[in-house]
Amino acid sequence: MRIPFSYWWNKVKEDGSFAQNYAVVLSGTGLNIGIQVFVTPILTRLYTPEAYGVYSLFLVVSTNLALIASLRLPQAIMLPKAESEFRALIRIGVVASAALSFFYFVVLFFLKDQFLSFFNADKLIPYYYLIPVMTFLVCMNQYFGSWQYRNNLFKKSVAVDTSISIGVRGFNLAYGFLSKGTLLGLVFGDMLGKVFGLILSWKLILKERIKGLYDGVSKNDLLQAFKTYRVYPFVNLPGVWLEMFSGQLPVLFLSFVFGLPTVGMLSLAVGIMDIPKRLFAYSATSAFYKKAVDVYESSKNGLGALVTKTLYFLLAFIVIPYSVIMVFGKELFAVVLGGNWAASGSIARYLAMYYVIELLCVSLGSIFYVLRKEKVLFRFQVGFLFVRLMVLMVSYILGFSVDATILALSIANVVLFSTQLWVVFDFSKLNGYKYNGIVWGAIIISVAFMFGLRFLMHEFGLM
Repeated sequence: MRIPFSYWWNKVKEDGSFAQNYAVVLSGTGLNIGIQVFVTPILTRLYTPEAYGVYSLFLVVSTNLALIASLRLPQAIMLPKAESEFRALIRIGVVASAALSFFYFVVLFFLKDQFLSFFNADKLIPYYYLIPVMTFLVCMNQYFGSWQYRNNLFKKSVAVDTSISIGVRGFNLAYGFLSKGTLLGLVFGDMLGKVFGLILSWKLILKERIKGLYDGVSKNDLLQAFKTYRVYPFVNLPGVWLEMFSGQLPVLFLSFVFGLPTVGMLSLAVGIMDIPKRLFAYSATSAFYKKAVDVYESSKNGLGALVTKTLYFLLAFIVIPYSVIMVFGKELFAVVLGGNWAASGSIARYLAMYYVIELLCVSLGSIFYVLRKEKVLFRFQVGFLFVRLMVLMVSYILGFSVDATILALSIANVVLFSTQLWVVFDFSKLNGYKYNGIVWGAIIISVAFMFGLRFLMHEFGLM
């Protein structure tokens, strides 16, 4: 049954609805991505692959540490029904983040040379202290972001994020031009953006509610809140960290084996490939999670319909962009970003093999949390890490090239994400084989069309 456009338009206009919240987040994310698309071809001519490599390695280290420091509690912020429980939970998170960030500083003070030299990042050694600072900033941005979504402050949150995105890109351009592409220019821009993001969120969005954190919260309230949500630091956190770490293994591996310029090539490829993921998956995740919680509380059998609608919506927008990259990636990167980045386009072609499936898993993965299937997700995350680690070890032993290593990882990821997506369908009481078949059918048809287009362009001398 076809749903008329007027139905969706009315849903978008309905205050506080899933459609409106998603539309607001999507529009803000789309604007931020538009800024990135406009600025990136300029940045790639200001900053070298090594500068992108430094930035990528810095982010990998700081985000991994931030995930641990946050105790994964930002994910639980939307769940407490009582305001006192919410205040206790966020206070636990902020104190833990600050304490662990300071601990990281102490450890790096003594081990910075050994740690950074291992990844061929000696140029980062004088700036080691920026890593724990960035760690704390990431944690606080996560808490503030979840806090805003908890209170349905989507419009204000998007306005702040967009303002910060414009400011960061402007800083990167100006600093890159004046410093002639210094290695740490991208790092400085990201850190400043997070600092100003916190300030704007505090002053413009959460000002009155932040005062509530200082209301009386007893030690018993803190202990009870931690006990209630202990699954996040003790079960959810290890699994999510394993998933993040296994996903970022290529950065660490390439840095160790091939050096920072190669990491820069991978970093740019991932950044471009993440555009559809950021536009659709990350925007959908927050709104989908909240809607899935509401649907499951009202009707245990309603998740299947929500998953199906979200699946079709995402497929309609993501299959073609990734198919274009898979077929034309190398040429597009060379033309748009500069000839020095053609190798990055080759890497992007391999990544596109599994990005459609990964995007769907990211968007629909909240099902594991809604159904309290965190242990199942944890098994997947352990499996992901093990398989990826084995692939990289074999690549290192056999002396694979960069392209061969990325191709092997991409094939492994296709199998891993397809299996996880099947389980998501099954938990939603949908036929996993049927809906996986729909996904792969859409991918195969789109890629075949792009290869046909490439053949015609070659025949007519357009390539």
